[in-house]
Amino acid sequence: MRTQLQKNEREVLRLASERDRLSSTMTGHVTTDDLLRKIRERESEVRDITREFETMEAEFIKKEKIFVDSKAYMEEVLKQIHEAKINN
Repeated sequence: MRTQLQKNEREVLRLASERDRLSSTMTGHVTTDDLLRKIRERESEVRDITREFETMEAEFIKKEKIFVDSKAYMEEVLKQIHEAKINN
């Protein structure tokens, strides 16, 4: 009986130390709600980044169009100046 008691006490100590070791290595208890909240936060961040990217892309396209239009305009003006020089 005494041997069984000592054996059980050692087993309890071993299990307690294993529990403590595992709990110290875990970052904490994570629930499904915590995971869903983190997923929603990441989705929100992705939406924000996507929105910013789309805004930047739209601004770039707008500036590119202005540049192309102004380049075509400048080429036309230079062509007209060149023709005016030839005619004079």
